[in-house]
Amino acid sequence: MAQSIIAFDPHSGTSVRALPNNCFQLARFLAKVRLTLWVRDRWLGLWWWLLQPMAMGATYVFMVRYAFPGGARPFHALFIMCALLPWTCFIAATNQAGASFVGNKNLLKSFRFNYIALPLAEVMAATFRFACSFIVLGILMLYYQVAPTLHLLWIPLLLAVQFIFMLGVSNLLAVSQVFIQDTPNAWQVVSRIWFYASPSLYGLDRISERIPADYRYIYNIYILNPFATLFTAYRDVVIYGRQPDLWMLGYVTLLGSVVLAVAMLLVRRLHGVLPMHV
Repeated sequence: MAQSIIAFDPHSGTSVRALPNNCFQLARFLAKVRLTLWVRDRWLGLWWWLLQPMAMGATYVFMVRYAFPGGARPFHALFIMCALLPWTCFIAATNQAGASFVGNKNLLKSFRFNYIALPLAEVMAATFRFACSFIVLGILMLYYQVAPTLHLLWIPLLLAVQFIFMLGVSNLLAVSQVFIQDTPNAWQVVSRIWFYASPSLYGLDRISERIPADYRYIYNIYILNPFATLFTAYRDVVIYGRQPDLWMLGYVTLLGSVVLAVAMLLVRRLHGVLPMHV
């Protein structure tokens, strides 16, 4: 369960009640508090934002390179990190945001505000940590002597597309967890399957090569997975120095927008009910 968000700024003492009623400004304040507490309560502080994905990446690199040597490819560490970093951001955001209503029940019962600010704050905090972890990609680019190109300027667009999708899923999980206590356990299973079913440790080209022409529809269904597009897009701009597939990014944006619209509608419809069930 996520740690309850404190309703007061630990430095200025400003209360939530005194903040502007704007949802984005409130979420930004809560995200700042979340990041401040996260760093302050850990010995290594900001370094954990780099050490965690690096440790996970080293594990997967070892598995792909030595346990399954046929799966290794040039720049394999950089290749895997281009998927692992955005996925770590997605999992951190959805896990924390999914518990944001239940974990802050006192806040919901004490103040009247736009509840979407709670999941939004968690997604903003996770995205900020994700942006900091791009240092890891820079280090790996230097190690593999991958020259940066102007296509790196596509990264803010990729972050925006992923942000919309994460926010939609996070709000759905937050509402679901209020009424269904098994939601965290179910999400853990679903997300784990989702990661390995996505081109995280392998590329889309491996899937395309192994599907017979008569079963091409399987590949067409597979690429509807949003992370098939996002992982490939990060690799395109970071490793291969080329433009991402804008059509598929448009599809992920549309999908994320629909999920977000449905989630916002649910939160608004249940606004008066949520505090009684958390």
